Amino acid sequence: MTALDVLRETILDERRHYAYIPDPEGFDAFSRLLNDEWDTAKEFEARGGGDCDGWVGHCVERGEEAEERLNQKPAAWYAVEGEVLWRGEWIGHHWVELVTRDGTYWADPTWGLAPADGAYPKERRPVKRWRYKGWGHFDEQEGYGT
Repeated sequence: MTALDVLRETILDERRHYAYIPDPEGFDAFSRLLNDEWDTAKEFEARGGGDCDGWVGHCVERGEEAEERLNQKPAAWYAVEGEVLWRGEWIGHHWVELVTRDGTYWADPTWGLAPADGAYPKERRPVKRWRYKGWGHFDEQEGYGT
């Protein structure tokens, strides 16, 4: 089983067991931003799901753990922040990027989109990414540019 297979299986497992649960709303943009938290995999599981960054954190954390259990050289797992075109409007969203020696792939666990090779469709604009460093921690990487 490859890292790409692990990503595919993790997304399928998430779709079967978890729900989309938005973060609590605030009365203004600042309050909503303060209420937006990146859940750890354990928090996501205990809550029964989460919003897009929760889905991504869970997928990345559990995916890398599965890959390590298979005694494979870990691939680079990333949480990507960007925008997607939804009903004619660009909205903020998060998804997963996986970099292996065979290529770069992206997947969207929130929407159940299986891994695709590194080319993003015109309806998706990556802005920043964070590399997963283990134990629920991410390091910010360079932005993609806009």
